[in-house]
Amino acid sequence: MGTFCGVNFPAQFETRTSEVLQLVLEQSQDAIQFVDRAGLLEYVNPYGMAAMELSGWDRADWPTWVDLWSDDTRERAHGALKEASTGHPSQVEVERLSSSGTARPWSVTVSPILDESGAIAHFLIIAREPVVSGGQQRAGDTARRNAERNASHSEAIAKEMRHRFKNQLAVVGAVLKLQARHSETPAEVAAKFERKLAALARAQDLLAESHLEPLTAQTALAEVI
Repeated sequence: MGTFCGVNFPAQFETRTSEVLQLVLEQSQDAIQFVDRAGLLEYVNPYGMAAMELSGWDRADWPTWVDLWSDDTRERAHGALKEASTGHPSQVEVERLSSSGTARPWSVTVSPILDESGAIAHFLIIAREPVVSGGQQRAGDTARRNAERNASHSEAIAKEMRHRFKNQLAVVGAVLKLQARHSETPAEVAAKFERKLAALARAQDLLAESHLEPLTAQTALAEVI
């Protein structure tokens, strides 16, 4: 008789059960690991090897299970293993840094595996990368589009401001040349130029106020000239 998951099977089914279990482990899209009581990795399925970037490692160089995770979440991983040591499955959210330095989040379940005497012999650990829901994806897409639209709008405003500033500089330069042409001394140029800049400032104020009350040509000329 063979035993699998606490159920007795005739001997002829034992080999078949092992083959099926091996196929499940190899084809699973979860990172499945077996860890001993000391927290050392004993087995990692092919998906886990690739996702955890362990494929190029010698088994003797494998880190402890807790050391798989980033410094910020390692304490959580240790706590999950400690809780499972009491005989109760535990769940935890952790992160692992990729070789490029990007933090990848994982949802991890740690379950104790008992031997024939009922003592904890190993831990079965299943790690899954969180799946982004359709709603979250749409929200993310909307936020990205809004950010792109705001960035485009800000760039358009900045471009318009640069254009207006250049126009103002051109006006100031023209006014300065005009005053210099009709003045005899630098002091006279400065006085006339100051008065003309003040007039231009009043013109800007009138333009800002004109949406409240219509601006007549006579008023505009009286303020600016």
